[in-house]
Amino acid sequence: MTSVGSGAQVYVLDFTSAGSTNMAVNQGQQGDTYEMKVIVPNNDKPNETKTSKGTLVSVSQNDQGRVLELKPSNPAVSFSITQENAGEMNGITGTVTYVDSTNDVVDSAMVPVGNNTSGLTGHG
Repeated sequence: MTSVGSGAQVYVLDFTSAGSTNMAVNQGQQGDTYEMKVIVPNNDKPNETKTSKGTLVSVSQNDQGRVLELKPSNPAVSFSITQENAGEMNGITGTVTYVDSTNDVVDSAMVPVGNNTSGLTGHG
C-alpha cells in the first residue's frame, strides 16, 4: 500500500508474523516484529535510508482506522501508525528511533495512492 503525506520522506513498513500463518501480516498483529525503512530525500545527494526495527506492541481502533503502536528494539519509547481498514497507512505520530540510535519526531497525515502487498509505504 502506498500513501502520500505532507513531506518528502517515503516510509516502507513490513511485518514478520509472530507465529500466525494468517497472511494479514501486511496489516500487522500484536506481537509481530516490524522493519520500517524511511527514505529521506537529500537534495542533490543520494537519498538517505534509515531503518527502525522492533515489535508491534498493541493494536487498537479509532475513528480513522487501526492504530498500531510500534516499539523500536533499542529505546523504551514507542510511536504509532494509523491504518485505514484496508491496511493503507494514513498517519504516523511519535518519535521514531532507528537502529543507529538516531531519531525523528513525526506527526503526519497520509493519503493512500496505490497498492503494495509487500508492506506499507507512505510519504510523511
